[in-house]
Amino acid sequence: MGGTNEFEPGLMARSFEGNWIYLPDFGERPVIKSGPVANCDLNFRSRADNVGLEFTGWLAAPVAGDYRFWLRSDDGSKLYLGDAEPQIQVIGVTNPPALQKYFIGQVVSQAAAYQWVQVEGTVRHLVERSGRLELELQSRGGNRMQVEFADASGLATELLLNSQARISGVSREVVIPGGQRIIGLLTAVSRQDFQFMEVAPDVWSAFPVVKISTLVTNRSSTVSKSVVRLTGALKSTKLPGHFILADDSGEILVQRSASSEAVPGRPVEVIGTLQRMGTNLVLVNSGFRRPAADDGKSEPVPQLTTAEQVQWWYRDRLLHLGLAPWFHPSVAIQRQGAKGILEGAEIIQPGDLLWTDFGITYLRLNTDTQHLAYVLKPGESKVPAGLRQGLANSNRVQDIL
Repeated sequence: MGGTNEFEPGLMARSFEGNWIYLPDFGERPVIKSGPVANCDLNFRSRADNVGLEFTGWLAAPVAGDYRFWLRSDDGSKLYLGDAEPQIQVIGVTNPPALQKYFIGQVVSQAAAYQWVQVEGTVRHLVERSGRLELELQSRGGNRMQVEFADASGLATELLLNSQARISGVSREVVIPGGQRIIGLLTAVSRQDFQFMEVAPDVWSAFPVVKISTLVTNRSSTVSKSVVRLTGALKSTKLPGHFILADDSGEILVQRSASSEAVPGRPVEVIGTLQRMGTNLVLVNSGFRRPAADDGKSEPVPQLTTAEQVQWWYRDRLLHLGLAPWFHPSVAIQRQGAKGILEGAEIIQPGDLLWTDFGITYLRLNTDTQHLAYVLKPGESKVPAGLRQGLANSNRVQDIL
């Protein structure tokens, strides 16, 4: 507006630089260039590519009536009129939609947009913006997806980079070269939608093991929310969703990891952030554990792997090879002493017999293949004789039939 309270013709323009797969919130990004323009002039941009423009101004309607506004762009644009906040009214409550599982890079239909979905991958990049968190999730085959958390409070970002995670949220699709649609963006609400599957080895090594007694006796405010790494044995507790970790110096309450169940007496190593519960410290917020050597000094052995993770690995491998599944893989565990087969989040253990079943479509032919794999126990060098003889008998029956 001019000095005579008159509106002056033109718009205010701002230029932003970045590499985005969707239209970002420019209000939280640094302005590279700004100034007045006569109209929506693309030549105002600060560089030729990977740039975004924002134009703001006032609308003078000469007469009352209906007006139509429209935009045209090849990479996404939005038009806002007025500053009024959206009015939201709760008209009812219903059950949440069923969670759909997708793998990163999976080709989807247009109906897959704005669905409640779950994906799994490795965190390769992250940035925090005004309480929100943006990260890039990568599959084992190299496919990538953008993920944003509306509320990142309580999520231990120090543990995220190069760690494997499972995230639930609302999907948005993108169109890739060739016209195919994939889920390119996932919007999650909070840390409740995040689950660690594996914490990266370099994250473990970045935090030295400490004794529980040093945490319990330290009452300073800096202890809370700090990342710690502990070793000890698990003990059960009546508090739901928690277990007790004990070493030779003391005990501490630990939030149960979603990736596995607590087995009393098992020596483990845990990593997570501390939070006070009354006068007590609790290891929470992304707490994760893995098997540890009995003496607690050696480098821990194998990372935890579940039957469900093996299923996801098969799916991701098929995508990487460009093969279409005839039906998606099934993976189950047979364990001595267990009733029936074990599936889902059950951790694969030494002595387990792993069963897989899946098929692919190739050259207009469909396959249906089942495999068995045995996980050697410590000290074993080959599969037990009874299992080998059982497989030989089964193969003999196959040959006869």
